[in-house]
Amino acid sequence: MAMVYLDSCVLIYALDEDPQFGAPARAALAELRQQHLQPVISALVRLECLVQPMAKADSERLHRTHSFLQLFPVVAIQDSTFELATELRARHRLRTPDALHLATALRHGCTSLITNDRRLSHATGDLTVHCLTAP
Repeated sequence: MAMVYLDSCVLIYALDEDPQFGAPARAALAELRQQHLQPVISALVRLECLVQPMAKADSERLHRTHSFLQLFPVVAIQDSTFELATELRARHRLRTPDALHLATALRHGCTSLITNDRRLSHATGDLTVHCLTAP
């Protein structure tokens, strides 16, 4: 089954029902199911999704986020992934988390990445980047 890497923002938008990108994020997740594609996340995605609920000490939102994240298999970030992220960051002037997301997707052979960050599109090689669009 082909894997699709999910950027943190997609899950945050879907879970928090973001007024602009919540519906497109939920539609993208539903489309993955319909197409029998395997959405995957990394520990970095988990970190980014859990920061706000923890920072705000919002136990209900934290529980909801933990439960939601359990739905997605976690792919590992190996040392070689950090090496590739370093190259991507240097070559394409990406922020460290963005370079790590992209490198993780590439290292695990994901066919695509769903994000809301158009800057990643120019650094992907064979990986297809799908950016959310607001209605």
